[in-house]
Amino acid sequence: MTRTVGAVAAIALLVTACSSGDDTAGATTPSVPTAPSATTASTLPESTLPESTLPESALPETTAPATRPHGTRLDVEALAAWLDESAAANPTSPGELVTVLAPGTDVSAAGGSFDIGGDPLTADASFRIASVTKTFTAAATLRLVEIGALRLDDDLVSAGLPNELVELLRADGYDGTSITVAHLLDHSSGIYDYAFGDGSPYVSEVLADPAHVWTVGEQVAFATAHGDPLGARGR
Repeated sequence: MTRTVGAVAAIALLVTACSSGDDTAGATTPSVPTAPSATTASTLPESTLPESTLPESALPETTAPATRPHGTRLDVEALAAWLDESAAANPTSPGELVTVLAPGTDVSAAGGSFDIGGDPLTADASFRIASVTKTFTAAATLRLVEIGALRLDDDLVSAGLPNELVELLRADGYDGTSITVAHLLDHSSGIYDYAFGDGSPYVSEVLADPAHVWTVGEQVAFATAHGDPLGARGR
């Protein structure tokens, strides 16, 4: 089953569906994202969470309302110290990096080391985001399905995948009229997984030039150049 390329092709569909005539809109995807730099913690706004998710009539008379934090501050040094303790308590996990993005605060902190026994992990360290992109891509795709911009049973051609990408895939043995949006999302498109394929040099090429931003076309071309279809779509 496909993993990375399915997400890449789905991203290409998103670019097409979201574009309003600008061929460059959203056409690139970073290969190695960088975590936000650590910043000074800011004051968080007063919580707007409800005191209870139960209706008032269902609560016992003795139930006290939840305490609302007021003027709560996120202490980045305390967060880093907690991460150090957490990393020390989990020896198989060398370090942990946390970023908190919320109204009024933008904080990153790290604890532990980059590698087991290695240098300390810093809040601006880079990590391979890998399959985390699948969640974002799937959620955005389903939102497009919800508003009628895409259908799960659209194939690559009817969904509007750029013709040059359809042709790249066709030349490597893929039928763009039989692979659907649903196949891309559930990893059953049969497209070669260039990031994890046997002997694939993708990771080494990314690390050789980490500042390079790979376009969707470059990634699809890499997949077709370094591997062949894994199997029939839908399996």
